[in-house]
Amino acid sequence: ALRAGGALREAHRQAEAGGLSMSALLVADEPMTRVGPPGLTLRVGATVDDAPDMMRIYNAANMADGVDERASVDSMRHWLASATPHFDPMRNVVVASVHGVPVAYGWTWWVDASDGPREYATRGYVLPEWRRQGIGSAILTHNEARLRELAASHKVDRPRVFATATPERRLGAVVLLTGAGLLLV
Repeated sequence: ALRAGGALREAHRQAEAGGLSMSALLVADEPMTRVGPPGLTLRVGATVDDAPDMMRIYNAANMADGVDERASVDSMRHWLASATPHFDPMRNVVVASVHGVPVAYGWTWWVDASDGPREYATRGYVLPEWRRQGIGSAILTHNEARLRELAASHKVDRPRVFATATPERRLGAVVLLTGAGLLLV
């Protein structure tokens, strides 16, 4: 698992002092600027109509990475129809398309972790044939900005951290996240 503590320096200090169990830290104050392939667009918001494309992306990414999990169109529709105070698909999902064809997606959410901090989290999937072309970086940059916006709007008494998780076998995700400044700890 990878976790990040960014603009919120207090979370970083606590993690360094051993106050938080983190497996990675992001210490940059500003998101990095990244670009993707020609024709790349990011669309904020997803509906149940996006479920077939998102299922295709999710399943292809998992197959390429040797992850046994698969989604159905129905399970993806259910997820996209299940807005909560912590996750709103119309605000927290971003779909990446190249020349109008969806090739990746990412999402953000927040949760109060049992070990103390409020985690502002991000995840995403990119079709294998579109990896290493800046699409995952573009989604990560977008999601970092969204999480900073959310964190700034929440008044909480607990530490706030940025977080993400990925199995080590998702080598592309590990490369993306470490390339963005995450340090495995």
